Amino acid sequence: MNVDEARETVQCAFRAMAPETLPNLTLPQLQEHYDALCEARLVLLQHGYTSDSADGLLHTLRQEIAGKLAEQRGERHHTESVGLDRRILNWTRWAVVAAVVVSILVALIAETPFSRLLRATASQASPTSSIRSSPTRETTTAPMAVELQSATPQASPTPSETETPIKLPPPAP
Repeated sequence: MNVDEARETVQCAFRAMAPETLPNLTLPQLQEHYDALCEARLVLLQHGYTSDSADGLLHTLRQEIAGKLAEQRGERHHTESVGLDRRILNWTRWAVVAAVVVSILVALIAETPFSRLLRATASQASPTSSIRSSPTRETTTAPMAVELQSATPQASPTPSETETPIKLPPPAP
């Protein structure tokens, strides 16, 4: 690049960086102007020209490029955030549905009488379990009545005809 081309590059950069056109440039276009302006600035400095105008343009281009990059990053972050929010919302919906279903099942199970579901069979029922599980009033009061009647020791206790024999449950293991 010669000096005339460098001056033309700076003039082109000035036109492209007008306030109404600069925001409309894409990131690759801005990068292309920046690279061309850097090369033109180097040529101008090698030939003894001042680079104040080129430095100002480079600074403006750097700011615009940084702004566009931040905008792209923000849009990408927003897109990722919205996608994450949708996934979280979807999983939350499923968790609520599961919680409702589980609580309904637990309530139904708690109200279901399992004794009606499981029928007793002859092999499951034993006479000792029925006596042990429901003692009658006679079995609890009869021993006290016998003890009160037999306050005097007898040599051989014989049950009288009016007394009923006492059935005690078998001893616990």
